[in-house]
Amino acid sequence: MLENKVEDFGEKVNKSYEREQSPRMCVNIFDELPNEFDVIQLQQLALNYNIKTPARAIVYLWKMQGLIEKVGKGKFSKRLNGKILSKM
Repeated sequence: MLENKVEDFGEKVNKSYEREQSPRMCVNIFDELPNEFDVIQLQQLALNYNIKTPARAIVYLWKMQGLIEKVGKGKFSKRLNGKILSKM
């Protein structure tokens, strides 16, 4: 039951994220973030590019895709081939 709710939430996040991507300006904010970042940095970068998707939704999507891992309260690290980049 909880798993279904998580899947539904993930699908909604994906749809929201895809809907808000402008065909005129595709920005990869993931690449612009440092290897270790916090939610404030993500929010600021999203704001700079007028991305309306909430930071928690972006974090959720990236975590589900295996792109990031939580390393502290509100802090995340990018992953590459299953390894945390900030520890390399």
